[in-house]
Amino acid sequence: SPLIIFPKIKKRSIIYIKAYSRTDIDAHSKYYLNGSDITLCLFRKRQKKIDLTTFFVCIFFLIKFRKLWLKTLRKNKVNFISVSGIKIFFEFFSALSDLIKIYPILIKHSKLISFQEMVIVENLICQIANLLNIKTFALQHGMHSKKDNKNHFLKGLSVNDYLSSVCKNILCWGKY
Repeated sequence: SPLIIFPKIKKRSIIYIKAYSRTDIDAHSKYYLNGSDITLCLFRKRQKKIDLTTFFVCIFFLIKFRKLWLKTLRKNKVNFISVSGIKIFFEFFSALSDLIKIYPILIKHSKLISFQEMVIVENLICQIANLLNIKTFALQHGMHSKKDNKNHFLKGLSVNDYLSSVCKNILCWGKY
């Protein structure tokens, strides 16, 4: 199970999810821990628990939606019985398992901050939060970098780059 750090007070308005860890990212995350009503969910730090219910629920959903699953693999020219197909299956199974485990905690919050919404587990959770009308926020480090003809990097906001964002809001952090 993912490590979940609950706030010291009972009020829980924000859940902050993070699947990736690095020294500068962990230092940045400490700002969110200072909030008195923020629940932190870390997917890389795990608690060992045996949960057969989650396992069987995952199997149920995978069997129930197997046609959609196989259609998507075929559309992307991935054979299910291949190294890539099995790897994708286990990644999705793991993400679905984590989603099921934190769902009861997620529904008790009004806002969700996702550190990296493109990671499969965070992406699934953001999609579910949107369906539940939980306000979603994606963190972005540096909004836009693009080379021009003179090999200079131009920095700025490009709205078109973020039209595919799962989250409804974007928060920026970092040097620019």
